[in-house]
Amino acid sequence: MLCHRAASYRLTHVVCASGPTTRQVRWRQWLFPQATKGWRPERFEHEGQALQFARQSKRIPIWKLGWATSISRNYLEKVEQGEARLLPECREELERVLGVPLKRRRKSRLDRTP
Repeated sequence: MLCHRAASYRLTHVVCASGPTTRQVRWRQWLFPQATKGWRPERFEHEGQALQFARQSKRIPIWKLGWATSISRNYLEKVEQGEARLLPECREELERVLGVPLKRRRKSRLDRTP
């Protein structure tokens, strides 16, 4: 009987889910499928500008990006201003969260020629 009550509570809880949780899904910031179409990180002067553009185009505040990646907000601000460079592991984490590459990954033309 205890399992039946727990199961019915879970069903009731899921069915009755309304209020701010249902409205939250509609306003998620990562539901823009075309936000990164035609993304070219090499058109920016430094990777901080690419980071800032990607963050602002997806409407992610800098504090929230820092919290999600566990990178200091001050460090991210310095990177965006061009005063600091991203460490490779920080860049990978930011690329994973933002969904765009912040640095060009192609081999140089000399390395590609046979």
